[in-house]
Amino acid sequence: MIDNLPPLADKARLLAYFAAHAPLDIPRWFSTPPAKPLPRLLPWHEALTLAPGWSTLSSDRRTVAAEYMRDPCFDPDDDVAEVCRQAQELILEFKQRRDQAENAALSQRYFAWRWHYAREMLALMPLQEPAEEGSST
Repeated sequence: MIDNLPPLADKARLLAYFAAHAPLDIPRWFSTPPAKPLPRLLPWHEALTLAPGWSTLSSDRRTVAAEYMRDPCFDPDDDVAEVCRQAQELILEFKQRRDQAENAALSQRYFAWRWHYAREMLALMPLQEPAEEGSST
């Protein structure tokens, strides 16, 4: 048997060591199952219909709001501008939720990679059984 192998009792310590020293660059082939689907982004035309005040706008004013959402250089009246501002806040809120979910998924992948690497490294190492008391080696 090979000398200087770590005993099984050090397995947890080795696992932590390998996890801490896993390569920073995660290989492309490594994937983790997604925890949950990413929240969708809110399209501007849907955001307009969800914005408070949209239902009170006339058809012409709604057209003006749609033009403003497509071209912010367009100069709408105050009531239309307020509806558009609220729609833009909704879009931003949906985007922030999506960004948070993407960051959580990246974090999950990062830590899953480290522990996967550690388990694989540990599986490659032959470990010695602890010597029984009273036995001679």
